[in-house]
Amino acid sequence: MIKVGTTSIDKVYVGSNEVTKAYIGTNIIYESNPSLPYDAQVEYLQTTGTQYINTGISPSSITPIIEARMYEPSVTSNFYVFGADASGNTRFSFAFLTSNRIEFRMGNYVPVASSIGWHTIKMDGSNGDYFIDDEKKGNSTYRTFSSTNPLLIFTSYGADNAIRAIVNGARISSYKLYDGTNLLQDMISVRVGQVGYMYDRVSNTLFGNAGTGDFVIGNDIN
Repeated sequence: MIKVGTTSIDKVYVGSNEVTKAYIGTNIIYESNPSLPYDAQVEYLQTTGTQYINTGISPSSITPIIEARMYEPSVTSNFYVFGADASGNTRFSFAFLTSNRIEFRMGNYVPVASSIGWHTIKMDGSNGDYFIDDEKKGNSTYRTFSSTNPLLIFTSYGADNAIRAIVNGARISSYKLYDGTNLLQDMISVRVGQVGYMYDRVSNTLFGNAGTGDFVIGNDIN
């Protein structure tokens, strides 16, 4: 639905052709509703320590740029909360660390000061820059990502290609993945019934929990 003033517009046309999606830049501002495979968009998905999302895309096949809106909880151990992390300089991931820090791994390890709460986190594999809340925090000098593991949300792979421990209490509301300037995935948190998913607005696909149990879900967004 789109609004002009206080009037709702349910359909948009170019000539006689109905438009299913409209963008400003890479942000979707309109999407026709009949084909949506979920009941409601929700404020967030939250882990209890056993849930994660498998995005299905490896950073080695693209020039990865990611942007995620996530809630950083207080942690008593270090937890990877995103990435495809194999070994050595193949890493493309970030972690929530003790003492309110976020560690970016694009080859080398770079912990930076952060705080408990919501943050927009960005990693740019095209130039090595990394950001918290649109503020550049530094640059990685190594940008060859040879891991063939897919990118995970709320955890990562270890050097033995096993899933690492999953953080408890982290939340996500949105996630975008680019291959250079090409938007590959544009995910938002949604529910089907009372089960939480990430919904990719590019492929019209639901991504469910790849672990066990169910996500805690936030309130509906009207």
